[in-house]
Amino acid sequence: MNTTITRNQVANKTPRKWFLERISRFKPIVFFKKRLLLTIFTGLFILSTLLGLWNVKKFSLYNLDGSLLDEKISQLVTDYLENNVKGENFFFVYSGKLSENLIRNISYVKQANISKILPNRINIVLEVYEPRIVSLTEGEKCSLLSIEGILLEELCVDSESKNACCKEESKKSNYIFFESNEVNMSDIEMGKKSLLLMDSFSKIVYIIESFGPKVLEIYIKDGVLDILDENSRIYRFALSEDILVQLSRLFVTLGKVRQDTIQYSIIDVRFERPVLKN
Repeated sequence: MNTTITRNQVANKTPRKWFLERISRFKPIVFFKKRLLLTIFTGLFILSTLLGLWNVKKFSLYNLDGSLLDEKISQLVTDYLENNVKGENFFFVYSGKLSENLIRNISYVKQANISKILPNRINIVLEVYEPRIVSLTEGEKCSLLSIEGILLEELCVDSESKNACCKEESKKSNYIFFESNEVNMSDIEMGKKSLLLMDSFSKIVYIIESFGPKVLEIYIKDGVLDILDENSRIYRFALSEDILVQLSRLFVTLGKVRQDTIQYSIIDVRFERPVLKN
């Protein structure tokens, strides 16, 4: 077999082979060849990021108890997400931070549990404050509160008669009407505001309603707390004394009232022996 290589063959083939051989030994090429799968994955990831595949596009909102979210709350949350989260990179949206931001920026949100679903969906389960009280405080400032006293929103902002408007709002929505110039709003954690002492008042409301009557109005004047039920009966407390001690007296008294079917118009628990008036 003739194995003689002509000068033309050397001239035509050697440079090309030499060039390919040098390219194949080029360090970046060697690196990528050894890590071909990683290189392909990285390239696809960069391309998908540039195309916006990982940008957050969809949100799902759920109530913690399984019920439908109130339309107003759902809209508030959706607006916040559309303005602050939509379009952000999925991997740069941190669940804990988003949860905190929802609580801080939306007064109705008590807790928010966030879960992320590839490639661009975020599921949000909310625990919300339920509106229950319309309060008239701080020089005729009308506010919507939760039963815990958390400020949810201001009402009657443009009304010339805050008192009449506030009472109308409570009746229209069947909420408790609260009036006092002796308690104020205070700042609490996570950017919320709360009506002072309302946590104690909510316990009183719970005890009264556990015995049947629905609470309609709460008034504080000269250190005296009066709570009125739907039958216009009054439950009277002193703010200067331990509310929980007086609450225990109320619980025992209401138990006796139910057992003996006693009629009353006022239960005054400011004294060690509660006073009943008919």
